[in-house]
Amino acid sequence: IHDELSRTQELIKGRASQAVMVVEPAGKVFYNYDNGWVVGDMVEQLGGYMPAGERRIGCEELISYNPDVLFVVYFNEEQHLQIIEMFRRAEFSSLKSVKNQRVYPIPFDHMYTPAIKTIDGLRMIRDGLYPDLAKKKERRNNTAPGVVKPFAVSAVQFITKKQKSFILSLIGIKLFQ
Repeated sequence: IHDELSRTQELIKGRASQAVMVVEPAGKVFYNYDNGWVVGDMVEQLGGYMPAGERRIGCEELISYNPDVLFVVYFNEEQHLQIIEMFRRAEFSSLKSVKNQRVYPIPFDHMYTPAIKTIDGLRMIRDGLYPDLAKKKERRNNTAPGVVKPFAVSAVQFITKKQKSFILSLIGIKLFQ
């Protein structure tokens, strides 16, 4: 872990700090994980900063913080897909992280109590903060275990919500209401 941090810190020396938020959808609000959590320490060790200190924030607050990078916590594959749909909605389109395709779903066990997943969590945060480092590592190793894939708008966005719900129901997934 220390070697991974040291290597990354050496590679990012002199780069500007980025505003990073780690949030978990909770109905009409988000739980915000700031620098008082393990994931906040990971972000700060990797050169980012956490602009929000509140535990719960609404959509408006998230939009006003306008983070450069946004990690969204999920617990299972269904939530992972729901998060992707959520951040494709118009109300989030002004976020820098959405415009720049820097919204990354992150598994809960990689950022809350990572234990044996600590190194994976660090790599996911690193690769989200510094996609260029992930690409270099991917070219060098032909794989990059920590790489998180941002999501982008696709053709699926242009079908109706009813059509999406039907398609997703075929594979057993229910959309947020």
